[in-house]
Amino acid sequence: MRRARSLVGLTLALVAVACQRPSREVAYPEVSEPSRAQPAVIVELPGAEPEPEPARASVVADDGVSLAIEALPEEGGSDEWDEAVSEILLASYDNDGSGWIDSPGEIEAVPCATFWSMHVAVERVRGTEVAVLYGIDPDYIWVGSALGFSEDMRKTLEMAMRACDLPFDKPL
Repeated sequence: MRRARSLVGLTLALVAVACQRPSREVAYPEVSEPSRAQPAVIVELPGAEPEPEPARASVVADDGVSLAIEALPEEGGSDEWDEAVSEILLASYDNDGSGWIDSPGEIEAVPCATFWSMHVAVERVRGTEVAVLYGIDPDYIWVGSALGFSEDMRKTLEMAMRACDLPFDKPL
């Protein structure tokens, strides 16, 4: 438990450093697993028209939280992973200090890359979507509170995840 807390502390420190990067310096290329996109430096030549960003760039834009989630040593979907992810998400998006991600604004602040990082970690180990395992999909029992999301925001969270093109179709 002490090791997990120190890793979470280190992870949160990495998130803080990553959040200080100017966002115009990073572009995310089209990939099959958006959370695995590697940053690339954008080079703008004087007088040259910048190339339009790929359509998926807005989907994988990141504030560093997805990288922190991907760096976790715990298995996606485990109790230890839930605790670590919850701490990261709450430290990053719980703007009112309530201990929950419990407002539309807090959910809207979560970038798609963060949702995709959670999805990939869960699917890799559990073989199902994060939306199914945590009951974000309304056909399943709500367990999203394990990640710090308030059940009152279930529909808002579902809409945000669907807007990020997360899959909702692989049953348990």
